Amino acid sequence: MNGSYTRVVGQLGEWAISGWCSSSRLLLDFRRWRTVVERSLSCAWHLPDITWTGSLVAQHSTRSGRKGGLKRTCLVMDSALKKLQQAVEDAMEGLSNEDLSWHLPGKWCAAEVLEHLYLTYTGTIRGLERVLAGGKPIVHPATLRQRCRTLVVVGLGYMPVGRKSPRVALPRGVPAEKVRAEISAKIEAMDEIIARCEESFGGHTKLLDHPILGPLTGAQWRKLHLVHSLHHVKQLRRLRQTREQGRARRLETDLS
Repeated sequence: MNGSYTRVVGQLGEWAISGWCSSSRLLLDFRRWRTVVERSLSCAWHLPDITWTGSLVAQHSTRSGRKGGLKRTCLVMDSALKKLQQAVEDAMEGLSNEDLSWHLPGKWCAAEVLEHLYLTYTGTIRGLERVLAGGKPIVHPATLRQRCRTLVVVGLGYMPVGRKSPRVALPRGVPAEKVRAEISAKIEAMDEIIARCEESFGGHTKLLDHPILGPLTGAQWRKLHLVHSLHHVKQLRRLRQTREQGRARRLETDLS
């Protein structure tokens, strides 16, 4: 990804996520920058799972179902959740209780970051359980701002920094031991229920509203969780690196 493309996506992300711009200004900016992004994608970066028609279009593959050898059609983004699961497990590996609770002033500790991810997975699972129980998707028409946000986060894979989490995903004190023990299983459960919803309603159907992005398909939910989780995995790695650097400095001070 070249630098000009990154700047374009970042600017589009800020306009899409921020609340200061008017709808008319956002529409003009969105059209102008979308053209630039399309040209950048065509010559500099290829995303095999999307086409630029305003929404995510995923390739399809067939895999064996989890129960009874049932064959089912799944969107290619299913493999992204496996990548997500591995990244989260790698980020947790070797973290002590002290590592989990350590934080920079005014920032989340590693335990809170993991709890935040855990809550996003369980929240998606509960929402899709309501969809299956009710027999129909739970969605509302997407606003222009939501479409722009979805394009940036899901389509382009860019997670704007410094944005406040929705209240439902804010850390609330779930024990770190519970989060570490269950988080991988929750990712698998989320994978399973997304696939079940796609079997029931179709792969291109908007299934459930996201509190910020609006209505999303199963593939878009997978991509969102991948982009969002990898963003926080980087945060966990920075926390670990900062703590290790602090330990090294204290050791040098003690030895001097």
